[in-house]
Amino acid sequence: MLSVGRTRYTVPKELRRYLRVRDETCRWPGCRRSATQCDIDHTLDWQFEGLTEHENLAHLCPADHALESETRWSYVHLTDGTLKWTSPTGRTFISEPATLIRPPERRPKPEPLPLPLPLPLPLPLPLPLPLPLPEPTSHARSRASEADPPPF
Repeated sequence: MLSVGRTRYTVPKELRRYLRVRDETCRWPGCRRSATQCDIDHTLDWQFEGLTEHENLAHLCPADHALESETRWSYVHLTDGTLKWTSPTGRTFISEPATLIRPPERRPKPEPLPLPLPLPLPLPLPLPLPLPLPEPTSHARSRASEADPPPF
């Protein structure tokens, strides 16, 4: 889980683990303090609609976290966990992650396939009705008996 968005401020355990592996140390340029002794900072502050996600979080030791929060130092996330820091004088510094972790690609959810229209069931063919045989007339019965006598 690399993001919980705006649902919570606190960083969940799985995301903290991901960040600790990615950062290893404080991400302030030149600081080598272990990530285990650092705060996790929202790059875009939570109160300004910042998300709790890997692309908006970085480890900063308490001293550097205070500098970033209370001075005009700022940073933005670039690709692959790289941070671009800007000093109050406008000078920029790059902080690369200790471990390059490629997060899973964000793919838009595919549109659900439309359900195929059900094929109409073939209508059963009606069974042909037996045609009633016409009743032989008495004249036809007598002629039939004369024309074809029984074999005995």
